[in-house]
Amino acid sequence: MKNARFIILGLMLGLLVCGTGELDAMDPVMGLRLQKKVMENSSESSGINTDTCIYHYRAGQFSIVDSMTLEQRYYYTPSTQYLSCETIVSYPEPGHHRFDFSYHYPDGRLYSNEGYETDQLGRKVYEYISSGSSSVIHYYPAEMSMAADSLVYKRIAGANIWQTKLVYEYDSLGRRDKGHVYSTLNDAPWTYVGYYQNVYSGLLPFQIDTGEWGFDMDFTGGKLAWMLDKRYRIESMEYHPVTGDPTTMQLGFSQTDDGFKYLTSHHDDYGSSYRHIGFHSNGKLNFSHSSSGDEWHFSGSTHYYYWEEAPVSVSDEVLVPSPQICKIYPNPFKDKLNLAFSSKGPARMKVYDLRGRLLLQREISGGSVDWDGRDASGRQLAAGIYLLRLSQDGIQQTSKCVMMK
Repeated sequence: MKNARFIILGLMLGLLVCGTGELDAMDPVMGLRLQKKVMENSSESSGINTDTCIYHYRAGQFSIVDSMTLEQRYYYTPSTQYLSCETIVSYPEPGHHRFDFSYHYPDGRLYSNEGYETDQLGRKVYEYISSGSSSVIHYYPAEMSMAADSLVYKRIAGANIWQTKLVYEYDSLGRRDKGHVYSTLNDAPWTYVGYYQNVYSGLLPFQIDTGEWGFDMDFTGGKLAWMLDKRYRIESMEYHPVTGDPTTMQLGFSQTDDGFKYLTSHHDDYGSSYRHIGFHSNGKLNFSHSSSGDEWHFSGSTHYYYWEEAPVSVSDEVLVPSPQICKIYPNPFKDKLNLAFSSKGPARMKVYDLRGRLLLQREISGGSVDWDGRDASGRQLAAGIYLLRLSQDGIQQTSKCVMMK
């Protein structure tokens, strides 16, 4: 969901020649967008209550929401309402895209405001929601990486503002190793609380998108969502507080019909609590669950996510961040664009212009390669923005880059 004019969404290309395939101008660039979200809450007193949000996008646009169908079931009574949506697209700074969505009931009442901002590489750097209380997440991505150097989570309730900040460290394999935790209330200075540390056990069955958490992060997702890694499986998570003894949270792992899920639980004399996080095989978030209870009471919350594939608009929007199998720099570039692949295996590269025409298709080798900005006929392309798509080891990466003269 995102982008616009002088942008720098870099990604893939690379040439270590190997021949050019047939050019197919009708080969669209596809992306995944949220089709439906189901928020289910349960307790022994009220049973199961649900809000189902079904998003309707403007024709020919990947990210612009026109309306939403809201299906609700409270105390076993169903209702359906059709909400209008006003979407405002703005460009806070060069290469950045901001989307603001306002949902209204038919009588004009506000249901919620929400939105996000992406940087030159399509990464979220700002996100918010407001419906009674406000939650804000700030991401501070590292250069030339989809990882975030730090993240700030803010919750506003009445006159109070609670904030939690995580500053990440990465190991030699590029995995999220530690998350240093700071907290503050209102205008108080940041206080260092301690740090989380991941213990890994090999690769995940597929790469996951860890940037889709939004506001589940502090609720159903919790600290597990904070520390997820895109490619590596977490076996356990240690917490080292400034005061008190370290603790270790073991993570269960199991395959599902359409992907996998992490599971964790805690039991003591006061009751039990559970957190589950599942991912679709396309790498997108499937569900997040949190519940707790004792012999007298229980409560739980589960959010389900459904995604649809759609052609990505290249006129007003930035591509949805995709799995990163190489780093690309400099971006913008003049004479050549370098691609540093995470694998040395064979890959396929495609280059498109902003009208979706395929300009270059090539089989390439991995490692570190350069692209000189030429099309399949060897002609030098004009300065501008180009769509780049690369596939390797069953993973597809898509974004934009800017060529300057």
